[in-house]
Amino acid sequence: MGSVGPTSAPSKVVKEGRKLACRLCQKRKKKCNRKSPCSMCIKLKVVCQPSTPAPTRKRRQSTKDLFARLAWCEEQLRRTIDDRNQCDECLPSTETSTDGVAERLSEIKSASRAASATVTAKP
Repeated sequence: MGSVGPTSAPSKVVKEGRKLACRLCQKRKKKCNRKSPCSMCIKLKVVCQPSTPAPTRKRRQSTKDLFARLAWCEEQLRRTIDDRNQCDECLPSTETSTDGVAERLSEIKSASRAASATVTAKP
């Protein structure tokens, strides 16, 4: 009859929230003893109303999730750059050699001189 362990199932531990100052003490920015009713409300002969806690904030994403998103963005960027490079290879080159430009320029100059010589030679 000397059992060592508990005979009933373990009960869930309910975490009690932080006790906050009552509304009056918060409003007046006074120290609240957090009793119900608090000493300030008793002294002022008012109803002590407990304040409600602020809503819980959304938890931050884990660094693992952030690294996964970063890797996805980098892959999208890499694909976009590769696609643009492939398109640039398909287009005809806009670069021309300087020799070709110089040659064409000399042809235009000589044709221009010949045309001006014929215009001045006419009587």
